[in-house]
Amino acid sequence: MPATVRLQRASTRGPRLTMEDRDVAVQRDVRGRLVTLAAVFDGHGGPDVSDRAAAEFAPRFFTAVEAGGDVRDALERACADVAAMCATHQHVGSTACAAAVVDSRLTALWIGDSQIVVATPRGLEAVGTPHRLDDGDERARVLAAGAGIDGPYLTRGDRGLMVTRAFGDAWFRPVGVVAEPATLALDLEPGVAHLVVIGTDGLWDVIAPETTVQMIAAHEARCGFDYARALVDLALTSNTHDNVAVVTLELRA
Repeated sequence: MPATVRLQRASTRGPRLTMEDRDVAVQRDVRGRLVTLAAVFDGHGGPDVSDRAAAEFAPRFFTAVEAGGDVRDALERACADVAAMCATHQHVGSTACAAAVVDSRLTALWIGDSQIVVATPRGLEAVGTPHRLDDGDERARVLAAGAGIDGPYLTRGDRGLMVTRAFGDAWFRPVGVVAEPATLALDLEPGVAHLVVIGTDGLWDVIAPETTVQMIAAHEARCGFDYARALVDLALTSNTHDNVAVVTLELRA
C-alpha cells in the first residue's frame, strides 16, 4: 500500500549569522506512483555550495527515478552529481541529508552532521549518525589520512572543519574529508504513524532525537499539527546559536 505523506518545512536564522541552511521538499507523480523527496543542506563558509545543492539535488534525483532507476541509486546519483559540481570550492562546503518515500518504503542518505530521525509513538525507528570526530570510525579515518585534531575540529594547516564529510571543502580532501554518503532504508509498518525529521545541526545540537517520539505520541491525532515549526521553535527556546532548517514527513502506510 502507498504511504500517505504530509510534508512540512520551517527554518530560522541564528543570531548574528548569515542564513546558509537550505531545505527542499518535492512530491511528484512518476509513472503513476507518488514519489516524495525531502532534504536539508547546511552550508559553511558561505551559501554557495548549499545553494547549488538545493537547486540541483531534486532535479537530478527525479531525472534518475523517471529513467527507471532504483530510489537508492537515484539518491546516490544525485549526491555524486552535486559533489562533482561543488568539487572546486576550496573553503566553502555543505552537509546534506535527504529522504525519499515511494509506496511504503523510506530511503535516506546523509553527509555530515545534518541528521534524519524516524519516530513512532512507540519509540525511535532509526537515527542517522552524524559524521563528526566523536564517531570513532570517522575520527580514525581522517587521522589515518593525516588530519590534525583541535577540539571538535579536524584541521589542515590553519583551518578547521567540524564535519568529516561534506560537499565542497576541497582544502580538506587531502586529510580525509569526503562526499560519500551513509544510507538507510526502512519499510513502514502498516497502520503505524511515523514522523520523519530531517534537520540541520542547529536542531540536533540542542534537541535529543527522543523528543520526536514524545512529539508524535502527543500530537498524532491532531490534524494539521505543524511538527516542523514546533521543532524550530523548540530549538530557539533551547538556545540554539546556529541556523536551523527542518523538513518533516508525517507518514502512515
